[in-house]
Amino acid sequence: MLVVCIDNKMKDKLIEEDVGMAEDMANMLKQLICAEDHIATNISLGNPKKWMKVLDIVRKIRTKWLSTITKKGEGTLWCMNKHLLAASEGLIEVGNRFYQTKQYEEAKEAFNDAQDIMILVLQLNDLMEINKDVATKAKSSA
Repeated sequence: MLVVCIDNKMKDKLIEEDVGMAEDMANMLKQLICAEDHIATNISLGNPKKWMKVLDIVRKIRTKWLSTITKKGEGTLWCMNKHLLAASEGLIEVGNRFYQTKQYEEAKEAFNDAQDIMILVLQLNDLMEINKDVATKAKSSA
């Protein structure tokens, strides 16, 4: 069962299992992770004081929301979630580039892998039942 508790002020406002919401939250987290990467680039290009403040705000928001989907007590799952979500978003970007150059099979493969990673994040955090098809598909393409 997915129970989301955003902060101590909202402990009484729990949301029961809703995979669609979990997917929406994971997609939002992917965008925040991407924003952090772009902010880091801006820090290196100039005006680091301004961008450090922006980075701090975005990281705090990402941390708050990542804690709502991360299964507690699972070692490095928090960090793994962040990296898997970033990889999923990266595969979507790669798929878009393949699509733009009419490499449709490669685009489809990148999009499918991005979706599989997203599903894996939900499964690792007990937000979705483990789907043997995803594991079997990944194993057979290796």
